[in-house]
Order: sequence, then C-alpha cells, then structure tokens
Amino acid sequence: MTPRVVPLVLALAVALLAPALAGVAHAHANLVRAVPAPDSATAQAPPRVEAYFSEPLAPALSALTVLDTAGRRVDGGDAAVDLADRQRMTVTLPQLPSGTYTVVWKNVSTVDGHPLSGTYVFYVGARPPDAPASSATRPPALLSPVEPFARWLALAGLLVAFGTLLFEFAVLAPAARAAAGDDVRTGLAAARRALARLRFGALALLVLASLAHLVLQASLRDGVSPLAAIGEPMARVLGTSQWGRMWAARAALTVLAAALLALAPRVRRGTLAGAAACAALGGALVTVALSSHAAADRLLALPGVANAVMHLVAAGVWTGGLAALLALALGARRLPVEQRRRLLAAVAPRFSPIAFLAAGAIAVTGAYAAWIAVARVSALATPYGLAVLAKAAIFAALVALGAVNLRWAIPRLRDAAPATRGRSTSGAARRTAARVLTRTVAAEMALVAAALLAAGFLASLQPAKHAEALLARAPSAERTVEGVRIRTAIDPGRVGVNRVSVDLARADGTPLTNATGVGVRVQFAEADLGAIDLEVLPGGPGRYVAEGAALSLRGTWQVEVTVSRPDGFDARTAFRFPVAPSAAAGGPPVSVPARQAALLAFGWELVALALLLLGVSMAWWSRSRVGRVADWGGASLAIAGILVVYGVGHIDAGQPPEAPAVVGNVNPIAPDEASIAIGRELFAAQCVTCHGPTGLGDGPAARALVPPPAELRTHVPLHTDGVLFGLVAGGFPGSAMPAFRGALTDEQMWHLVNFLRTFK
Repeated sequence: MTPRVVPLVLALAVALLAPALAGVAHAHANLVRAVPAPDSATAQAPPRVEAYFSEPLAPALSALTVLDTAGRRVDGGDAAVDLADRQRMTVTLPQLPSGTYTVVWKNVSTVDGHPLSGTYVFYVGARPPDAPASSATRPPALLSPVEPFARWLALAGLLVAFGTLLFEFAVLAPAARAAAGDDVRTGLAAARRALARLRFGALALLVLASLAHLVLQASLRDGVSPLAAIGEPMARVLGTSQWGRMWAARAALTVLAAALLALAPRVRRGTLAGAAACAALGGALVTVALSSHAAADRLLALPGVANAVMHLVAAGVWTGGLAALLALALGARRLPVEQRRRLLAAVAPRFSPIAFLAAGAIAVTGAYAAWIAVARVSALATPYGLAVLAKAAIFAALVALGAVNLRWAIPRLRDAAPATRGRSTSGAARRTAARVLTRTVAAEMALVAAALLAAGFLASLQPAKHAEALLARAPSAERTVEGVRIRTAIDPGRVGVNRVSVDLARADGTPLTNATGVGVRVQFAEADLGAIDLEVLPGGPGRYVAEGAALSLRGTWQVEVTVSRPDGFDARTAFRFPVAPSAAAGGPPVSVPARQAALLAFGWELVALALLLLGVSMAWWSRSRVGRVADWGGASLAIAGILVVYGVGHIDAGQPPEAPAVVGNVNPIAPDEASIAIGRELFAAQCVTCHGPTGLGDGPAARALVPPPAELRTHVPLHTDGVLFGLVAGGFPGSAMPAFRGALTDEQMWHLVNFLRTFK
C-alpha cells in the first residue's frame, strides 16, 4: 500500500464504521414580540412591558421607556435586560388610566454591535375607533449608508494582507527555489519586496477603515456626530458588546502581525516570524466570523461560524493571490518579453491549483451561508437576498475569467519549447498570453472588489429570512356569511401571545355595530387537543379583539368566529392560519429536525470540501510532498464530515417529536359555510328522525327508542371532534345509534361533525 493511499483508506473505513460507532454513541436585535403586544388593547393596565428581541442585548446600551400621549414618561424607570435571558428586556408600570401609550425601545446587539430603535403603541381600555392598523415602526434596511463601505475597506485590507502573505509562502518561495535562471530569481525577489509594500498598505487600510467603522458604530449608538463619538462613546461600544470585543481583538492581532512582518527581515528566523504573522491575521479573520450574522443564530452558531471562517480563509487566499499576481504582472511590464514570460510562467501555474481550490471552497461555503441566511426563495426579494444574487453573479463572472487564464493563457506562457509538445507557440502568442493574463487578472481584481462590496452590504443588512418575516403582514382572511363580512387576523402569527382581531361589516361595507355577541374559539388543527374560547373585547365600531397566549404550538390553528345579531341569523365560520415558531427567547425550543438539517448540511459540506481538496491534489500535486499533505487534509475533512452526518441522526435521541402525539382523530375540514351546508343535508337525511331538526332529541321516532336519543345541544360541546367522529362512525353501544362507517365516507362524517358544532 503506497503512502498516498493510506489517508483515502482511512476515510473509507470511517465511512463504513461510522454507523456502528454512532449506534454506540438575525444580526440585528429586532423586536420579535412584546407583552402587551403592539396595537393591543387591555382591559386593565399591565404590570410591566416585556420586549423580546432576536439577539442578545448589551444591558448598558439598551433602554425601554413608556410615554403617554403628552410625551411624559410613565414607566417605573427601571428598564433592565434579563441577565438570565439577554434577549428579554422589561420595565414596570404603575396603575395607568385608560388611554394610548407608546413604547420606545433602543438596543445594541452584543453579537454584531448594531444599534437599533423603534416604537409601538398599546391601549388601556377600548381601542380608539380611528387607531391605525399598525403602529410599530420598523428599523431601516441600512442604519447608515456609510457602514457597508467601511466594512468593505476593512475586509479588503484584511483579506489582501492575509492572502498575499500566504501567496509568498505557497507560491513565490517554491518558485524561487525551482527557478532556472538568475533573472527569474531576481524578478521573484523584486516581487516579494513589492508584495511587502502592498501588504503594509493593506494593513494600513484595515486599521483606518476599522477605526472609521468603530467611530460610526459609536455615533449611531449615541445619536451624535462622528466627531462627538470619539472618546467615551467608543469606549462604551468596545466594552459592552461582543462586536466591540471582537474589534479590539482584531486590532490587537493586526498590530501584532504588522510588528512581526516588520521584524521578519531583520531576524535570523524571519520565515517563522512571517508564519506567526500569518497565524495572527488568520485569527483576525476568526474575529470577523465571531461578530457576523452566523454567530447571532443560536441554532446554527457552531456550524455557521465554522463555515464563515472557512469562507473568509478561502476568500483571503483567492483575493490576496490575485492581488499578488496582478502586482507581479504589472511590475514585470518593463522587463524584456521573454524574461517577463518566464517570470509569469514560474508563478501563475503554481497559483492555479490554489485558486481553483479557493474558488471551489468559496462556492461550497457561500452556498451554505446563503441557505442559512435566506432559507426561502421568496426571501431573495429582500435587500439581503438581492445582495446575495449580486454576489453570486459576480462570482460566476470571476470563475469565467479564471477559466480563461487556466485553459488558455497559462498553458501558452509555459510553452517555452514549442516543438517538444507538437504544437507551435510563437513569441507573439506568448506576448499575447502575458498581456491576456495581466488584463484578466486586473478584471478579476475589479470583480473581487465588487464582490467584497456586496459582502459589506450583506454584513450590514438584516438576513433575508428575518427581513422577510418582519415585512410579512399578520395572517388574515375574509369571508361573507349570512350577509356579514367577517375579516379575521392574528398578529404576529407566531407562537406565544397573539392578538386575534375580528372586523365585521355589512354587505355595503359599513361596520356591523349591532352584534349582540361575538365568540372566538381557537383550536390546534394538527392534533385533537380541544378548543379554547378566548375573551373578546370591543375595539371600535365593528371591531372585536381577543388576546392571549393560546397559540402555544407551531403549525396550523383554526380560528372559529360566531356572530349573533338581532336582525338576522347567527353567522358562523372558521379560518385556518399557519403559526410560525417564535424567534424570541421564552418561546418553544428550536425544533430537532431543523437543527438536524443544519448539521447534516454542514457534514455534507465538509465531505464536499474534502472531495474538492483530494481532486485538486490528484490533478496537480500527485507526485509531491504538498500532495501528501493535501491527501491527509482531505481525509481528515472527510472523516469529520462523515462523523457529523452519521451523528446527526442520534442528536437528541429519545426526545419527544416536534409535533404532539395525536389524541384521537383531527378534523381535516375547516367548519366553513360550505362544510356546514353539506353537514346540514346529511343530518336532515340521516339524523333528524331521531334527534329532531334542532338536536333536542325530539324526532318522530324518538318516543319509541330506549334509551332516548341524546340531546345534542348539551352533549356536543362536551366532546372533541375526534370523539364525535368516532360516535358517528361506530355508533353508540346499547342504543339505537347505528354505525355510519360504510354508509358515509370519512369526508361526509367530518362535514356532519362540523354541522353538529352549530348546536349550542
């Protein structure tokens, strides 16, 4: 067995044994929900306001106040972030009189350092008739138009400094050792000096852009000018948020790298100092990942941050390599044509496999990051989604230009002896190849700059899946029954406290104001868990509101509305709404399947990266020491990915499933007017003889039956839909109630159950 086969066999063995081993074994802190809810009306003043946010908050930089209509502060002045749950902030309230109150919140995320603020209104007593449908303000897509550019310049400086240093170790140093002539070695030495100047320029850009970004963050946080933000506001940002701590760590690592690079030419072990500087810049990339959107997602923090680190490293290798190659090509323009060709031919082919590997890693890790941040195709319409599409288009153009260099320019640069390979490459063609290489690399660098600008916007924007959720309207539906137009909505449509609003209107559109009773009943439509009657309060002409935490499970909920009035028949209908999981703390735990899907995708991502690395090793480095190192690296990645994939199926083993166990049957048909009409016809044909037209048990055949037929108005409300379906299908033992299974279809029996619910 050859040494190169060993890592591949090891990876295969792990793939075969992993099943057996397993058997043994947002970012911005947006307001997600609040109590009392935005635009809700409460009969009595709540004892406190509770606000839940999508990311942990910095206590010293976050505030929550309540104002009356005169702008006077009416809260207890004791707003605080819950130290046990930093996504929750509360403030106490006195006994407030009836009226309209405005909640003002502002915060700073501990993860990404973004300051946000907003307001919403709640009402004590009746909701005013002219109250707006929604009072909650939404943060802008960009807190500052300058921030993406500050992030862009800082990221560009860091990636170029890191990538050019790797380029020097991985490309220039081996090329110098293998150089055939003194002129090439001299050109490579000059290139290394040029790269050193480029690297220090990139570090200077990183420092200046990072300082500007810090000043901007402090300015946005305190609402002051950038000049006024210098000093104490900057210190507060650095000391009270994870973003600030990561900024300080990145600054320290940058200064350390610059000192090591300045010291390297003057010490005996300059290569070791350069390697240490490279490691410091790699650590700076990790701090970027730790203050990114990926770090703010509690569900996916570990795979998200790991993916972000791999993405940044690959981007640095490609960006810095292209910058170095362009600097080398431009610096060689004054050399004789043949010397220039030989210099580029000594360097460009060595960079090709590295660039191919980096581009593949960027594609794989970028796809995973996009899947996490976008989640749904519809979310691509958000500003974040559009930035993702722009970055993907730029990347495709970069790959196309790279293919031109790989397949056309570089082979012609290397063809110094045309007759030996059966084809002719003239001096003019070689000059053309050098010119094409220079121009395509320059075009690639321009596209890289555009891609990094898109990345700056992505880091400054709300992730697409969160932005789409914030823009989405509360689920609502409308239907006309018995001449009454009933419009029902639930807000926010997430697990937890929700406000169910019912708007009633006549056929001409005027509000229905003479309703003598409005009932709202909610029921989980995916399991037979019983129904809950909500307390309904008037909220204005033709408007009724019910509020509570009855919607306690993610999934489909049925909202049944009954309207009584003196001048017409009762109007009764039902709507079904999807209820999303709460993104705030205090909601239900994140679902096991979602966590498994994220980790499973991450495991397969590692396997894909392993195959990419092994493929590059076989194609370019098959007979070198670099190839052996790459083989072991690929095998290690494959093993890690396989273990993750096989281990995911055993995460949280033995925990209850995401959905509750079904208790009895669940009515799959909403009790709307069409279903009730069908049930009414079935009742008249099958049941009236015994139970009577109104369900009182006084039908024509009732007197001869022992025991007498059940009085449905009393018995129906005592049973769930599943129990009623069972009685209709199987009959009632010891009575004349027959079994209708076989005589009626399941769908017909469910329609009949919906009609039975109208008896009250």
